[in-house]
Amino acid sequence: MVKLAYKLMELVALSLGLPADRFHGFFKDQPSYIRLNHYNPCPSAHLALGLGRHQDSGVLTILNEDDVGGLEAKRKTDG
Repeated sequence: MVKLAYKLMELVALSLGLPADRFHGFFKDQPSYIRLNHYNPCPSAHLALGLGRHQDSGVLTILNEDDVGGLEAKRKTDG
């Protein structure tokens, strides 16, 4: 996961017109955290309450969704 995170950050840097390794120094010798959660599909999805508004504490969150989905990200302009 660390290798994937570095690769993704390289792609972010390149998309900003920066050298691919621009962010490497910020994360050298820093801890990485991994949290694995699995939620079974809800039999009454229309009654399910999701996680409230929150922020992830890290720079990058890698999320693998299944075919049920559920991730929603909103901007302040979306309300």
